[in-house]
Formats: sequence, structure tokens, C-alpha cells
Amino acid sequence: MDPGLRPILESSRPVEANARLAIRLEIEGRGLRGDQREKRVEQPPADSVTLQGGFDAENRQVPMIERRAKLAQRVIDTPPPIHRTSSLVQKTPNLSAQRGCRQGEETGRRGNESTDDTPVASNYPRNRLAVRVEYERAQTRAIQPDSACPTASVNLHVHRIVPEGTRKNLQQLPPAGRIGVLRAVLYHARTMLTRSLDRRVPETPRRSSALDLTARSTWAVGLLAALFVSPLAPSAVDARGAVTPNPAEITVFVARKIVTMEPGQPEATAVAVREGIILDVGSVDRFEPWIADLPHHVDRRFARKVILPGFIDPHLHPFLAGKLLTFDIAAPEVWNLPSETIPAVTTRETFVERITVLSKAWPHADRPHVVWGWHRLWHGDFTRADLDRIAPDKPLLIWHRSYHEIVANTKALEFIEVPAEDLARFGDQIDLEKGHFKELGMAVANRALAELTETPEKIALGLDIFSRLVRRGGVTTVADMMAGGTIGTERSWQASLAHLQGDDVPFRTLFIAAPFAWQLEHGSDAHALLEARRREANDQLRWPKAIKSASDGAFISQLMQVGPPGYLDGHEGEWLIPPEYQRAAVEPYWKSGWDVYYHVNGDKGLDVVLDLFEALKSEHPRVDYRFSLEHFGLSREDQVERFARLGGSVSINGYYLHYFGHKYAEHGVGFARASQMTRLGSLERAGIRFTMHSDCPMGPIEPLLAVTTAVTRMTTSGQVMGPDQAVSVESALRAVTIDAAWSLRLDHEIGSIAPGKRADFVILDKNPHDVRPSRIRDIGVWGTVYQGKVFEAP
Repeated sequence: MDPGLRPILESSRPVEANARLAIRLEIEGRGLRGDQREKRVEQPPADSVTLQGGFDAENRQVPMIERRAKLAQRVIDTPPPIHRTSSLVQKTPNLSAQRGCRQGEETGRRGNESTDDTPVASNYPRNRLAVRVEYERAQTRAIQPDSACPTASVNLHVHRIVPEGTRKNLQQLPPAGRIGVLRAVLYHARTMLTRSLDRRVPETPRRSSALDLTARSTWAVGLLAALFVSPLAPSAVDARGAVTPNPAEITVFVARKIVTMEPGQPEATAVAVREGIILDVGSVDRFEPWIADLPHHVDRRFARKVILPGFIDPHLHPFLAGKLLTFDIAAPEVWNLPSETIPAVTTRETFVERITVLSKAWPHADRPHVVWGWHRLWHGDFTRADLDRIAPDKPLLIWHRSYHEIVANTKALEFIEVPAEDLARFGDQIDLEKGHFKELGMAVANRALAELTETPEKIALGLDIFSRLVRRGGVTTVADMMAGGTIGTERSWQASLAHLQGDDVPFRTLFIAAPFAWQLEHGSDAHALLEARRREANDQLRWPKAIKSASDGAFISQLMQVGPPGYLDGHEGEWLIPPEYQRAAVEPYWKSGWDVYYHVNGDKGLDVVLDLFEALKSEHPRVDYRFSLEHFGLSREDQVERFARLGGSVSINGYYLHYFGHKYAEHGVGFARASQMTRLGSLERAGIRFTMHSDCPMGPIEPLLAVTTAVTRMTTSGQVMGPDQAVSVESALRAVTIDAAWSLRLDHEIGSIAPGKRADFVILDKNPHDVRPSRIRDIGVWGTVYQGKVFEAP
């Protein structure tokens, strides 16, 4: 702050008598008789105004003191002649104007005309500048409760006059700063005065003079004194290092319909936003209290579209998606990438043909060629020998569609070093003869290949692809449910800082750490390092107090642990963390108040997790927690009831049934169990909150496809499986908006469109409630609004 200004702002003694703060309210509302409206004084009072109430020099409230206005109302530079109200610095529009009120219409019109024609302050010296806010208490008793007329409105008028001795110090402020302070003063005054006219505030007998502010308005004047006079004002200036900025512009987004996901106000047609925060929801004509006297504009580009809360994907893997989507792809389903659409490969013959063509085109002999998308239910089993026949002279590696398995040919195995201790520890998940690595054995191979498959260039390219997919899906919040476990704790964080934040990244990312990955990398220091990482977080890159643990193997590769009668072919599932070690991995975090998200796919794995959860709740009770079952592939009805008694939520993969339901009925677990996978209907009937995620790259980031599957239970073959497990469109939309926000402890910030929440929206061509359930997935996503800024989908 300028040193010449500080004495003026901080002095406890009154300023010169002619530095006035005159406060006046002029009513222009209709419905009041002309003799009830205060006539405007043509000249300001000759002396400074006595404020009934305020604060003394020690900031103690004093009920009856005389405080002349300090010059917290700093001024603008150039003094134009002030002859009429039309030449005032700012005139607040009528705050309560409404149409259709006939009573007193002519009176109101005459009142407005006389206001415009009344000379003011014409005898003030033009070489003196200051801010004077006029306030006059309105008489509102004439308005009956059942009247259709509005409450009397508030008009603020600003004049400018300041003693000559003070003007020099004020002019040392930059012009923009002076204008900013002036507007801030107006904004706070208008807010306070509007409340003083609230009909819910009890009336007190009216005094004879509008400038005699007695006990009935002491609270209002006290607040004005606190704003304009108390020592808090200068400290606020100091904290910013500059004068108070202009109130930010308000944007009003207008839509054909706004689906708010708020039960109390489910629909609207407009939403007002300022600085990324929702101010109001409803219709434009209801926003006048917000936009009457503040900078604003109405954005009608979505007038023919539908706005919903920005979609939330509460479980995906940015670095895994970025990694796999930069490889060649030969998957059993179509992949729509920003650069191209890759067709589905659904038979063994077409798979062999595709990877043969891709291998021949691979130009490098010094690093393996990786093809992602292999799945044995479509493509059959592959071994090292099979890949040697396809690519005898080049290193070739196929990565399973689930990511949990790798098969390498002989030349590719030369790049995969397996330490003796890892072979001893994970030997049952590593088969060097077949070139096959699965689950934790795959992690060993992945670590050995990282130098070649996780270069900075590939990471940057992959995260760019991932970001485009997030935007295209209408998603504004994502959660990395294996933070630090894909490319290492430090490399992933540095890449996040470089590529997952900034003005061109219209979504926030939550990082849910996988403790076993941190412990493998950092040993006993893992917990302390994780706490340190949380302190490095920011608003866009967040590290909540939460972890993700794991039970059994992958659903997509049929390595989940299932109970009787097991798999059709008799094979056994795998454990990511053996049951005997799972408690040790989770209990320290649970006791410290961390939320726990648990990867679990099969019903046998779910039994282990429920046993653990029961023990933790019994031995270390907690009141508020987020314990979430992630994926929830196959389960039993009794397990649903058991979990309902424990509390918590479930996050299902919205694509398991759609992509794999009919195949798993034929080749995995039979029709009865396959038709009941991701049993949302049972969860809803049991009162369990659920969300839906993509687990990208295990599924595409397309929340509307997840909603379609949840509502129709239809697979890619067109078969409806388990129709009693379907849910309503409303429930499915909640699973990707407000309930997903709850599961991440963000329901106070995002997930619905309500005042005070972040302005995160998805812009759709149609309302999901208005189309056939099977067509919800085809609704176009125009783009998103993130923190109030508009981003068209790429």
C-alpha cells in the first residue's frame, strides 16, 4: 500500500468535516403512494453525517458514536461536472422491478422521472473528489403481504467530493485501483442495503428523517462502518498487495433445460456463475438481485442444448491409459481415439493377421513391438512359440486387454530381466517357457520394460490422448485409482504437474494412492513420503486422504477369485494381495482416518474383503468413512445384504456387462452368474449408494454408455441380461454425478448444479430423460464448462 495513503486509512481521528459519507435510499418501486415516497434533497447536508453505531479505534463496537467517514471510499481521478443524476459515477438499477403491477403505476413512473431530473451537488467544487453513497430508509408498510407488487427497491447514487488536502494522496493510487475500490464499495453497500429491505426483517417504526439512522438500522450502519471505517479495510488491502479488485463479471448460461441433480430443484433454464462458482439457478428473470448493478453477460450459446453437472469418473488410470493407447491396438471392440478409429478384431484369424501386418511395419530392432488388446475369449491362447512364428526376427509382445497379462516372443524376452528374488516370489505367476507373465508377474515384466515403453515423449503423448478422451466424454473430475503404481511415484507426479494442470486442462484429478506400489518403491518410508506428496497438492491436482487396496485378480482376464462352482473350464483365479496380507496393508490407514477403496472382482475375493471390513469396523469404529468396493464384478445376493449392514458404497465398471456379459455366459461362469454381474438393481433395493466408472483403459471414458448399460442391461450382442438388475435413468445419472462426488468426498463442491458449488457442467444435445434408454449413449456431447470456462469437445 502507498505510504501516503496509510495514515488516511488507519487514523482513528475523524477526517475533515467536508469529507462526507451521506447515506440515502431512494425508492422507485411501484405500489407506494406518492406521499409515502421520500422527496429527494437537492443539496447534501452541510455537515458530516453522524452514524448511530460503529467501532472505536480499538475495533470495539460502540452503540452511539459519531464517526465521520474515513476515506476508505477511494476515488477516481477526473472529476466531470456533476449536475444531474445521469452524470453520476454509477446508478444501481431498480433491484425489484417486476411487470404487471398496476397499483401506483403512474406514481412510480412520475417518481422515476423526477429522480432523473433532480439536480444534485451542482455547487460542489470540481477540484475535490470523493465517494458519497446516498441511502434513505424506505417506508414499506403500505405494501400488503398478499399484494402482487414488489418490495420497494434500492437505488444507490454516488457523488464525488473530497477535501483538497487528501486528494493528492488518493491520486497516488493507479487509476484501475481507484475504480476497483469504488466498485467494491458500491457492491458491499448495495448488498447490505438490499438486506435492509428484506420483508422478512421485522419492521420498526419509521423516523422522521431518512438521514437519522436510529436503532432500527443500527445493524446496517454498523456493518457499513465496519466495511468503510474499521481497521479491517486497510488490512484487507495489504493482504492483496493492491487495492480491492473490481467485482468479477457474472456469466449467465441459458439452456433449453438444466438438469440439476438437486431433488429440491430438479430443473432450471439458467445458471449464474462468477469466478467459477455458481451464484444462482433458475431463470434469467429471477437473477436480477445478482446482475442488476454488476458487470454481467448472458451466454445463450446453449439455448438449444441441455446442461447437466459435469460427469465424474471416480476410477480410472491416466498413466495406464496414456501408456496403452500409444501402442498398436488389436482389441475385440472398437476404439475411438482422437487421431483415428480402430476397428474391432473379434477372431483369432483376424488377430493374427493384424499383428503380423503391424510387426512387419515395426521399424525398430532395439526395442520390443507392443500390441495391446489380446483377449483369449476372442483370440484364443498365445505362447512364446506362437509369437515366434509371427515375428521370428523382431521382438514382439502382446499385452492383454485387461493389462494384467503379457506374452513375449523369444527376442522380446531378451529385454525382460527377471531378478532371482522376483522369480522366487512370483514364480507361480511367471512362466518363462511360455513367455507368459500375469498379475504381479506382469508387474515384474512391466518394470523391466519401463525404460523403453515409458519414455517422456510417450508419456506426454499418452496424457494428451487421455485428456482429449476425458473432454470428449463430458467429464470434469477424474480419480486416478492407482496413483504412483503405473510408472512410479515420482515420475507420475512430475508428469501430472507438466500435463494434467493448467488453463487448457478442463478437469481436476484426484490421486488415490496404492500403498503396495509405494511400499515396493520406497519401503518403510512409503507412508511419510505419501503424506509429503499430499502437501504438494493443489486445487486441480489433489491427494485426498484415501488409499486403494486390492483383493483378487482382473475381471477382464478371468483371473478374479470366484467361489463354487468356479469357472467353466476349471481354472483358478489369482490374488493381487494374498488374503493373509490384506489386513496389514489397510489397517494402519484405516486407523489413521483414511478412506479405503478396495479393488475386488469375484465373489470369493469379496468374502475376504467383507471379513476385513467387519473386523476393522468392530475393532476401530469410525463414524464418517468412505469404504468403497471397486468393480464389484461377480457377487451374491447375501453379500449385498451383508455389505448394506456394514455401510459404504460400490463403484461398478459400467462396461463389464456390455462388453463381456454374453461371452462370460458362454465361456466363463455360465448364464446365471454372468447375467447378474454388476448387480445395480440389488444395490439400489438394499439402499447402497453406487457409482459407475470407466477404469480407462479397461473401458472408454463414455459416461453416457455406462448410463445406457445400467438402464437397459444390453450387451454388444443385443442381448438383455438380468433385467431386474437395471436401474432408472435418474439413478444411473446420479452414479456419474452427485453420488460419484459423494464417494470422493466432493459432494459439497461438485456433482449437482446448486448455489455455492463449482461451475462444472456437461453440455448435451438432448436430455437423457427424453430419449429411449437404448439411445442415451448416442446423445452428442458438445463440450463442458469447467470452473465457469467453456471448452468445446475435441
